[in-house]
Amino acid sequence: MIQPAQRSSWRISTFSSNVTEVTAVTGMLRAVGIRATVRTHPTAARVKELSQGKVDIGYYGWSGGGMFEVSSQIVRHFLSKEYEDPQLVNIANATSTMMDDSARRIEVAKVMDYAHDNAYLYPMVPNRVIFTHTKEVKLLATDLRSGQVNPHEFGWK
Repeated sequence: MIQPAQRSSWRISTFSSNVTEVTAVTGMLRAVGIRATVRTHPTAARVKELSQGKVDIGYYGWSGGGMFEVSSQIVRHFLSKEYEDPQLVNIANATSTMMDDSARRIEVAKVMDYAHDNAYLYPMVPNRVIFTHTKEVKLLATDLRSGQVNPHEFGWK
């Protein structure tokens, strides 16, 4: 693994929707002597860019689509050839056939811990997806082009 001191500059690859956060991260890195720039690419190019070694650092914000189930996350991140780690693939793949919820939660936690411990991914910011199930709340946002809704865009009726 290349250490930060061995490079003069790093590129942080991201989606255009995450440029603000990545720009903040480059500032934090610069404060500790690491120069980094922001590089955007389309969502569809992410796996190809990773497999071709074109991603120095990746910052890919994704809410998980507001899902309460991790199966799609396991497939999307660990079974999509982003990481050439047979052990990760084996433990991730094993979770897809488990039907016992308690046992599956334990094994999925091992997958996430393994990915974190090997620095394949880790959370940078909290996931602020909010769910509401009450008729007393209304959506105040009028422009939903980003596909994301934030807490300040809701109000009481």
